[in-house]
Amino acid sequence: MQITLFDQDPVTTAAMALAFQDLVTKGDVQITTIENDRDLGSYDYVVYPGNSFGALLSIADDSMRTEIQDTIQDVIMQNFPFGMPVGEMVILSIPDFLWKGLIYAPIMRTLSQVRTLDAAYVMSIVVHYILQHPDKTVAIPCLGVGEGSLPPEAAAAAMRAGYDTGFYIFSGSRCGE
Repeated sequence: MQITLFDQDPVTTAAMALAFQDLVTKGDVQITTIENDRDLGSYDYVVYPGNSFGALLSIADDSMRTEIQDTIQDVIMQNFPFGMPVGEMVILSIPDFLWKGLIYAPIMRTLSQVRTLDAAYVMSIVVHYILQHPDKTVAIPCLGVGEGSLPPEAAAAAMRAGYDTGFYIFSGSRCGE
């Protein structure tokens, strides 16, 4: 399983690297951290947080954002008429793009400050999905910074707590051991 954590801010990137430093390579898990959010390269999946109504908080290509956001909002309206709950996720296939798919996971109901618990919860469901597909490569942004207003250290710590919880619950082992 290969996970890449990314953010454009060097302070946020450093916070994630510190939070995950003991997991860089442990068992079958490889975690890297990069300071980038535009040219993510070729991954099987890229995680994008947003709100319960399908507003993407950021995406590399503005023209793709509209198309992807419209698709996400259609899925939400068909399956979650009152908005997609935090802790659910939708996986979209993205033909003719660098990534095979996008994992959309609401981290907030509306555009507002993110709670650290929600960032941890979203990370745990993403880990659950990754554990079911260990041959995949996944890029995950720092959850809760930006529109979510979490300080980088709090967001990174919440992501690590979500990783530990997800790995422990869904794999039956502790952090890749």
